[in-house]
Amino acid sequence: MATLLHGAILDGADLRGADLRNSLGLTVEQLKNAKLDQRTRLPHAVQHLIPSARHPSCQPPRPCAPSDAPICIRHRE
Repeated sequence: MATLLHGAILDGADLRGADLRNSLGLTVEQLKNAKLDQRTRLPHAVQHLIPSARHPSCQPPRPCAPSDAPICIRHRE
């Protein structure tokens, strides 16, 4: 069953872990200020446009800090 979210105000909504794959009318603008994490299931049309909802393996690598040197491959010589 689909949920119609066209025009819904989701500012500050806690959607962490929510399954929104069957939602209709959901836009990136609506999700900008919602609380999302990698467990949040989004419709295919918007899932790759929301960085906070991407799976950790899809996130761009963070730069290594000097304190990470013992565990960071990029700092090994």
